[in-house]
Amino acid sequence: MARKIIQALPFLVLIWLLVSVVGPWKDLYKTVFHALVIPATLVTWRYAIGLRVLRDPFIRVVGVFCIYVGISTFLVGPGSLANDLKILRWGVESFFSVIALWICVECLRDAPALWGRLFLGACVVGAGLGFLFWDGGRVEGLGALSHPIQGTSILLAYLAMGCFLLTQSVPRWRWEDCLLIFLGCSSVASFAFLSQSRGPILAFCIYFFVLLPFATGRNLKLTVSLLVLVLILSGAVIEWHEGLDSFLNGLIERGDSKRLEIWKGYLLFPPDSLFLGYGAGTEPEQMHAAAEFWRPNNYIVTHAHNLWLGTYAETGIIGVLFLVAIFGMLTWVAVTRAREWGEIAGLLGIIGLVLMLTFTDEHTLVLSMKPIWLFAWLPMVLVWQWTREPISRDIHERH
Repeated sequence: MARKIIQALPFLVLIWLLVSVVGPWKDLYKTVFHALVIPATLVTWRYAIGLRVLRDPFIRVVGVFCIYVGISTFLVGPGSLANDLKILRWGVESFFSVIALWICVECLRDAPALWGRLFLGACVVGAGLGFLFWDGGRVEGLGALSHPIQGTSILLAYLAMGCFLLTQSVPRWRWEDCLLIFLGCSSVASFAFLSQSRGPILAFCIYFFVLLPFATGRNLKLTVSLLVLVLILSGAVIEWHEGLDSFLNGLIERGDSKRLEIWKGYLLFPPDSLFLGYGAGTEPEQMHAAAEFWRPNNYIVTHAHNLWLGTYAETGIIGVLFLVAIFGMLTWVAVTRAREWGEIAGLLGIIGLVLMLTFTDEHTLVLSMKPIWLFAWLPMVLVWQWTREPISRDIHERH
């Protein structure tokens, strides 16, 4: 029985990823992860991997970070006991969910080309369904793609992971792979532009025109052709929808969505404890900036809209140092363990994309299953696992 469950884990992960872009309910992917992926992961952990996962440096740092966030909130800040208990639960859930992703990605490494095509296919399907149900406003998708900003971020992460896995595992692109990469890039580009989410749009442009060419530059002529075709198609979609001038004016007129004022409040009115922060269980309206700056200026603040500022406010300098350690470890292994320049560029491109997607949105990595799991934790774990020696062969041999 355990052997069948272990062998079924990649299939269950596939179901989870597909539900994230085609699910009729936006929270269905969370149910699938907790009901199917987590139990299969626990069986794999118990019968095939054992304590090796807990000896992994990345897992150890993430575990200590989650413990720190869950416990420190009880020590500082005016947050309620109910919120503090919720954060403690989220810390435990986050730690075990990262372990689940660690094991899942390990199992996927046996067929990187297949999973690269699946990620790119998910981009095409997810964006396509978003266009199918589009009502003419900001485009949204199904499942976890139901929010313009987060949905675009997820598709961007899937695109980056798909391109990396495919280009690093096939010695030469076939015409089918070229077509799939073109369709994936075009669909994500169109979805990003029509979502009118400026952070993801900028992240896409930087990734697509700067980071991706370095990672796929083995065939310069083919790469340039891909860039030009996607650019032409994206421009045609924008022109068809509302015209390029109207599109650019709409983005400019929305200003910075008060992001700068929100960040200003966090910076000008720091927590009493710079090292521990306010506590992750403290709501923004309970912070100093709410009474002194946000509320008097009619700013409605639900979260920091920046991973680093949010982590600083909730968990202080110590929390920020944990982020530095996590991203530093990922960057170090990408540079030192990758075998060639294209692989290094691809891994750094994924890390850079995560940093860009969390710079103008989100506020923490330690929380219950949310879209950030798909566009931050999943690609981060992929980068880490890609640079390790695989153990999946041992998993299959033992079962």
